[in-house]
Amino acid sequence: MHLNLQKVIKLAEKVGGEKTHHMRYIQAPINMIMPEAFVEPWQALEEKDTGIIRQKMLAAVCSELEINLISSQPLL
Repeated sequence: MHLNLQKVIKLAEKVGGEKTHHMRYIQAPINMIMPEAFVEPWQALEEKDTGIIRQKMLAAVCSELEINLISSQPLL
């Protein structure tokens, strides 16, 4: 199971304001055994221009939403 990062950001913006919500980092397990953040498109992201929902990799979604991605469990 996972959370949709775009929905989490929208909720943070609703609660704390668009530019003042302070959600700037997420942490995910990234290592040789768990490379999903960079290789599997499992995050749905709605494009701002067209409204089309596309499946993208977590790292790409973080980049588009200006969220920093921090690795947990980097050495396994």
